[in-house]
Amino acid sequence: MTENTQMIGATTENPSFKLTGALMSRCRVFTLERLTDEDMRSIISRAVKCLSCTTESIASSASQQPSSSQGSDQLSVIQGSAESSDIEGQHPFCPQLTPRVIASLISLSAGDARTALSLLDLVFASKNSIQEDELLASLRQSVSCSYDRTGESHYDMISALHKSVRGSQGNAAMYWLARMLTAGEDPLFVARRMVVCASEDIGLADNHALPLAIATFHACQQVGMPECRINLAHLVAYLAEAPKSTRAYEAYNSAEVAAKVDVNVPVPMAMRNAPTSLMKELGYSEGYRYNPRYAHPIHNDYLPPAFREETFLKEPGDMSNKIWDEDGLVKWEQVCNGGRPWPGRALRRRSQSVP
Repeated sequence: MTENTQMIGATTENPSFKLTGALMSRCRVFTLERLTDEDMRSIISRAVKCLSCTTESIASSASQQPSSSQGSDQLSVIQGSAESSDIEGQHPFCPQLTPRVIASLISLSAGDARTALSLLDLVFASKNSIQEDELLASLRQSVSCSYDRTGESHYDMISALHKSVRGSQGNAAMYWLARMLTAGEDPLFVARRMVVCASEDIGLADNHALPLAIATFHACQQVGMPECRINLAHLVAYLAEAPKSTRAYEAYNSAEVAAKVDVNVPVPMAMRNAPTSLMKELGYSEGYRYNPRYAHPIHNDYLPPAFREETFLKEPGDMSNKIWDEDGLVKWEQVCNGGRPWPGRALRRRSQSVP
């Protein structure tokens, strides 16, 4: 008689990184998403009401009932938009619970109700005379960073940094760089990814990018944190603003596919090395034309016959394998280009009109 065994587990880690593939294939994963800002506002509102009832009960026993206007002020703080600047009023027994503080509770809790309630407890426990900025700083210090140098955040943020650089969005790239470094990320990890980015995304469009990336990597090794953050900021800004080209990267990917088709394709005889007389007698290097010897371009068959019609390294400006996304371009023009049309539109129309 066989029995079914069910295993139920909960984790804050990404199971893709922590469980083996064999175990993952036998599991059903349920993802518990973060609570929305509205959810957090509702939870904070209910908590404040509960605290209000407790406080009012104590005040009632001392014959100190709060006025109705104070009660309406309390609701206006919680129910109003935390981002609205015209919210006025405060909790009658906690004047430090201002709209900015409520907005910070929602932001700092990052969708975790337990964190929000713990922070709310700190607000109620603080002195009524505390300055708003001082209270906000205290709340920020009370929240531990969820960044894990070996977990999902580690890979998500470096991906966000790389994609921001690739998209020439220097503002976003600088933000993700700061997020990683302030969370304690190894600067050499960031520098290594930028070395890759310099060849993968900038490539032949700016041959100074790779030397700068390597120099920055060495600077991080020699200088260390916190000073090397300046070197990384320099590099990230340069790469984000540099022109982009993936010609070399795409060329290798195409060549790699061809190379795996048949790993035993022989090197053409003309391309082989002939260091000995025997090899020369066997025809090694026969028919090869030494290019520098000629006053004009010369042809050699450099590739195996099966791949001589292939083009791995595209010509500069070749857009034959690129996608035209009109909706994506319109959004870029509106958001990133001040509503002005992309100059490449005119070039594309001219190229299409040429017979």
